[in-house]
Amino acid sequence: MRVIEDIVAADVIGQAPTAVVVANPDLQVAVWNPAAEKLFGISADAALGRSILDLVIPEGQHGLSRQIGVRAASGLAWQGEFDVRRGDGSPLRVHAAVGPLTDMDGRPVGVVATALEAARTEEADRERRLELLVQTSEILAASVEPRAGLQSVARMAAAWLADLVVIDLTVPDGELERAAIAHARPELAELAEELRPFPSNPEAPYVRRVLGDARAEVVANLTEEMLRERLRDPRHLAIVRQL
Repeated sequence: MRVIEDIVAADVIGQAPTAVVVANPDLQVAVWNPAAEKLFGISADAALGRSILDLVIPEGQHGLSRQIGVRAASGLAWQGEFDVRRGDGSPLRVHAAVGPLTDMDGRPVGVVATALEAARTEEADRERRLELLVQTSEILAASVEPRAGLQSVARMAAAWLADLVVIDLTVPDGELERAAIAHARPELAELAEELRPFPSNPEAPYVRRVLGDARAEVVANLTEEMLRERLRDPRHLAIVRQL
């Protein structure tokens, strides 16, 4: 599987400060980074080629683990707290994020999971979710064919943090091209896909500021007036209103 082979060859996995596990659709481990070795107390040599279920999942959690793996392998992301076991058999609660790996055509070819020891407060939990998303995004962007990786990142972000996620890329002529779209609700995925012909306008002031300064811009209240100002095409406006 080319996507997993590319991830195995990427240095960024080894450098990630969070535990990263990449597996094929049968949940056999293809990547087990140093942070995973430290978190779970299992060496990469002992983990590679083995089922995640046999390595770290207590028997009582096998059913849920398989459901999460099937969900990820089918293209859907999952995040939350989970009970696992270390190599010495001691219990461990982790906050994990599991998402799909897809090829250029969007076909799932495996799963990627990142994990941290579970936090004890709600505020810390939010920070964990953001940290996991950032780590997974960097891994996929650096390791996978770019557009396939970005689509996986969009799906994860929509599942963990937002309702709708769109990613636009700059192209050589200075325009923006829509590279990925994902909606948290599967029944709205087809409607969200209709946004593809409407990338952001690189000349719009708010987009210029983001591209020029590389800083996020947050709009807390998106009013009807702002929608009309930013979305000039009637079809584009109608789609966004529905979403």
